[in-house]
Amino acid sequence: MSKRKLKFLVEGGFVCGWDDPRLPTIEGLRRRGFSAAMLNRFCDEVGVTKAAMTARWQVVEHVARTALDASAPRRFAVLRPLKVELRGLAAGGKPFESPNHPRNAEMGARRLVLPETIYIDRDDFREVDAPSFFGLAPGKEVGLLGAGVTIRCDEVVRGGDGGVTALVCSADGSAERNKTKGHLHWVSAAEGMRAKVRVYGVLFTPEDPEGEAAKLK
Repeated sequence: MSKRKLKFLVEGGFVCGWDDPRLPTIEGLRRRGFSAAMLNRFCDEVGVTKAAMTARWQVVEHVARTALDASAPRRFAVLRPLKVELRGLAAGGKPFESPNHPRNAEMGARRLVLPETIYIDRDDFREVDAPSFFGLAPGKEVGLLGAGVTIRCDEVVRGGDGGVTALVCSADGSAERNKTKGHLHWVSAAEGMRAKVRVYGVLFTPEDPEGEAAKLK
């Protein structure tokens, strides 16, 4: 996209300045979290040509994921929390060690405790199960990532408006527990920290916005 068209978006108030994370500008990409090494790798991937070309946004995102996969420590996060009460755990919860990286032991591990009250992501629960859904549903079992525990949803708690406010689940941390296809991210209700998460979408829905705009002329 040309600088003239980017200027139109900025001055027209369609984006929040030249460093808007949705823009393909250096400042925008830096604010979105792309490093110089990632951008150089992206240039190597797409190559250089004198002909007009459009690179898919998914390519630069793939380069970023590949770089972060090798270097980023792993942590759990829940964007849309749903409270879960666990029954069957020992007093004080279940302690365990979780590696900071699943394939790099040199990054060490951290000590965690699975407590009786946790949060899972609301998108990982459905009241009506489906064969293609690997999350939690009434009467269904799933695993909790890293904890070595399987949980089964026994009760759905509703608020005054009828919406789901919490789940009551039985936990099984024995060696004989059932194997499950789904394993969920979770955070401790007592020790989890609040965080601000910025979720960015694409600026244009068509893959080739200039091509789509040309059709309207």
